[in-house]
Amino acid sequence: MKIRLLVTQFESGFASSFTNTARVQYDVDFCSSTISDIKAKLEILKERVISGKKNEIKVGWEMSLEHIIMLQTTLEQLVDKYEEFFFIRPLDYKIYHVYDKLREYDIPSPKDIATDVIKIVFKPEKNKKTSKSEQIKADADAISLRRALKAYKKF
Repeated sequence: MKIRLLVTQFESGFASSFTNTARVQYDVDFCSSTISDIKAKLEILKERVISGKKNEIKVGWEMSLEHIIMLQTTLEQLVDKYEEFFFIRPLDYKIYHVYDKLREYDIPSPKDIATDVIKIVFKPEKNKKTSKSEQIKADADAISLRRALKAYKKF
């Protein structure tokens, strides 16, 4: 899964409604934003949801065990990606620090963006049937375009 999608998935799942429900119904307060504390609190919350220890206070959003498991796996994937890119396990780091570093790493370079644009803009149509003379003209145009791009790259 792409890094941006992992970060967005965790951010949207770990929203204020989730932390509020955990605090009110299950007495689990996510007061610290370090990764090790979040992992520990998610595990405590998971145990309380499984055991059914719940305050009978009505909240706007009801959480499920699947949601907690999804957050745990997404957080573990984020930690693994951080370790893969920066060669350090970020358990004592704040979650927003990990978000920022992973987003910086995932930003494509201008060269990558330009290459993608060129591939999209100059993508030849393959389903079109043409005569031999039209095909020769199209090939000549493609060669001219490649030469022009090469000359442009030199500048």
